[in-house]
Amino acid sequence: MWSGNNHNNAFLLYSVIAINVIYWVILELAGGSRNVHTLSNFGAIDASKIYSGQFWRFFSAMFMHIGVMHLIVNTISIFIIGSMVNRFYGSRYFLLIYLVSGLSGSLGSYAFISATTVGAGASGAVFGCLGALLAYFFIMRSVLGEFGRQNLNAIGFIAILNLGFGFIVPGVDNWAHLGGLASGFLLGTAFTIINQPYLQFFNSFAYYRSFGSKYFYIAPILGLLIFVISLFVIGNIRAGNTYEGKYVKASHLYKKENFESAQKSIDAAIEKIHPNIIPEFFLLKAKIALALGDTANGKKHLELAIYTGLPPNDREEAITLLRSLTRNY
Repeated sequence: MWSGNNHNNAFLLYSVIAINVIYWVILELAGGSRNVHTLSNFGAIDASKIYSGQFWRFFSAMFMHIGVMHLIVNTISIFIIGSMVNRFYGSRYFLLIYLVSGLSGSLGSYAFISATTVGAGASGAVFGCLGALLAYFFIMRSVLGEFGRQNLNAIGFIAILNLGFGFIVPGVDNWAHLGGLASGFLLGTAFTIINQPYLQFFNSFAYYRSFGSKYFYIAPILGLLIFVISLFVIGNIRAGNTYEGKYVKASHLYKKENFESAQKSIDAAIEKIHPNIIPEFFLLKAKIALALGDTANGKKHLELAIYTGLPPNDREEAITLLRSLTRNY
């Protein structure tokens, strides 16, 4: 356990659990925690929306759960594993580990799950807590003796068992688990080094032991930053290559009045969804064509957008544009 001001009271642990439960109740009242549209509207991992700039979803998704069993399993896991992290690291470090691991889990989902899949859950944060415990007992294994080695083996077994379960059972987001586990281990390594005056990790070399106790925590922190940034970049590349990503890019370019590049992006988006139809794509295609002075193409795609079923607000905009073109003719 740490000594000093980093108290290991359970207030933050219980607060995290309470937020998860309250969020789940809100989802149930809003349309159901298993409803894809409800999940997306309330902050689940949705690649196209994150690509459009809704980065807050990386944090909101870690407090959401899909169904009551998902909530119960993760709540029990947070209570048991989180209590151990709270005991060995203290409450403030627990919260940092939970949030950063949850963020990394969300980034893992963004980077590797299907762009059309909606993701949510605290599993990344839970695995992050496991990773932090692995780091603690690994570094302190000589100091803690048999107690440390037994805990290291037990926690390692639990992590491997749950990862194996995730690879076998469909619908489990193991990328979130792996992202959280790696981040928790790196963060746990840094926090253990910062707070322990005697590091058996550096037992062989007195100079490096002294240096490590002060500065070696920088290495896992840098590793964590590289890991998080890499996941974000991979996710952006994958999301940008989907039809939703190309539509988002076209919309952004249109607003910046870069109409020629916007036209290339919307054409690529429409080509990717063919033979399926998304009316909003036709509306954007029409607006870009009109901005480029291609009235005939703009009129054609306005008609396509209207007749294929635009939402009410977009439909009104399309009809207004079409009427203005008709008057000009």
